[in-house]
Amino acid sequence: MSHTTTTIHDWGSLAPLVALLGQPREAEQVEQFIEALGVALPADPSARSHHYGARALGLALYEEQGRMHSLFLYGGDYEDFDRYEGLLPESITFEWTREQLLARFGPPERSGEPGFLPGGWARYVADGFRLHFTFSRASTIALLVIEPVPADA
Repeated sequence: MSHTTTTIHDWGSLAPLVALLGQPREAEQVEQFIEALGVALPADPSARSHHYGARALGLALYEEQGRMHSLFLYGGDYEDFDRYEGLLPESITFEWTREQLLARFGPPERSGEPGFLPGGWARYVADGFRLHFTFSRASTIALLVIEPVPADA
């Protein structure tokens, strides 16, 4: 089954967060965001990766090799994070199922059936980003990870 590359017509309130991806940690807007989250900067800034998580807000920003790499948006009851209450792209909600995503976006680039992840997962490519959905046992969205598609992909 082939996949299609989709277009996100409405990033909604995520646009400023998505704009952080690929930026160096020293960028002013990244530092302001991390400060606003109220999370501590890493004790060892030379470490290869860092995770800036705000459990009560249901989101986390992941840094790899000095650049913001991934944005994690939690649907609640996953890794002890509360639900992210902001809008998701294209008016998706955490109540959407795998079948609803398939109907909206078509076949994913990659996917996995339930197993290690209780409800499986699906990854779509949109506008230069990967949208990786992890599903709950009830087949609803438990986690959305957004990351830039690597230049060598």
